[in-house]
Amino acid sequence: MIYMLRLANLPLRTSGLKKNLVSELNVAQRRLLVDMNGSTLPISTQVRLLELNRSGLYYQPIPHSTEDLHIKQMIDKIYTRYPMYGYRRICWYMNEIEHYVINHKAVLRHMKEMGIQAIYPRQNTSRPEPANKIYPYLLR
Repeated sequence: MIYMLRLANLPLRTSGLKKNLVSELNVAQRRLLVDMNGSTLPISTQVRLLELNRSGLYYQPIPHSTEDLHIKQMIDKIYTRYPMYGYRRICWYMNEIEHYVINHKAVLRHMKEMGIQAIYPRQNTSRPEPANKIYPYLLR
């Protein structure tokens, strides 16, 4: 709280000092500094001084559902068995073999969250063959 009052009472000529004090803390630490219950400063002033968005104070993240965890376990099981399968084929496998109806977009989203990707040989177009001769460009 003393930190907030110190920021509020800084004169205009030391605006750089205020920015330095605020920049020392990350967003999560600055959110903890806001006093939501009975402070001498209104919440809007506290948020402005700490350079936060007021809507961010009220945000409560939603935990992952058990269904999402079940889907990710299924995708992981399929990917472990067939690492060359991409999101389309994993979706097909889940729909046809496992009889679990799921959209390909949902499979892609879960694979991105898990950080997995199909393993297959990529194109090798930008790497030159060392044995090939490099010819000069004669039209300059």
